[in-house]
Amino acid sequence: MCELGIISANPDTAKARWFSSQSSSLDPLQTGESLFDRFGFEWTLLVLSPRAEAAEHLRGAAASRGLRLSVLTLCDEAVVGDLYDAPAALIRPDQVVGWRGDCASLDEAQSIFEVLTGRAAAD
Repeated sequence: MCELGIISANPDTAKARWFSSQSSSLDPLQTGESLFDRFGFEWTLLVLSPRAEAAEHLRGAAASRGLRLSVLTLCDEAVVGDLYDAPAALIRPDQVVGWRGDCASLDEAQSIFEVLTGRAAAD
């Protein structure tokens, strides 16, 4: 389930959180690349857990809006998983983390993009 929430200083207050902070470049990935170099030019979804359901739903929601979404599966990158502390993270085109968490339906994914594209307010 995707629980939408306001930015919180306490990471334990919600499963999914909205952010407005720059994504971290981190140390190099296991491949030697930086995380930023792997981001797409538009929206990027980081899949950080093999159990994340978000990829399928967010792909569908992005496609229905005509948005380009690159999907990076980084389940083996423990440093990235620890940093984002969520099964998935959605990076905006300006490389700012817009959302992190998981979502179990296309409707929830649609709601995420509604907020991130300015068509709805975060709860």
